[in-house]
Amino acid sequence: MGGHPLCGCACAARRSAGQRRRGAAWLPAHCARLSGEVRRAPAPPVRLSPRELDVLAWVGLGCGNAEIARRLGLLPETVKSYLRGAMHKLGTHNRHETVVAARRLGLMP
Repeated sequence: MGGHPLCGCACAARRSAGQRRRGAAWLPAHCARLSGEVRRAPAPPVRLSPRELDVLAWVGLGCGNAEIARRLGLLPETVKSYLRGAMHKLGTHNRHETVVAARRLGLMP
């Protein structure tokens, strides 16, 4: 007999008036406290390459791809590739989010 997918309790996944929607799962009223606490395995530590960190340091200073490429002796497409790699590893969607996430994780000052 399976429990609720988010909390494991025996309330099962019946929909009733006392449930709240959370993504694709339904939470019983007494499980609503878990709405922000989905049980997951700890994420592995994020590791950015030294070159990704170099590129992010320049992005953090407000430099564009062409300027970063010139300063590091790379092609602008290579800079974009390093940025895409860092964004993928950090789960971000733009340059600013990537720098902020790297700083929050202590990967860069």
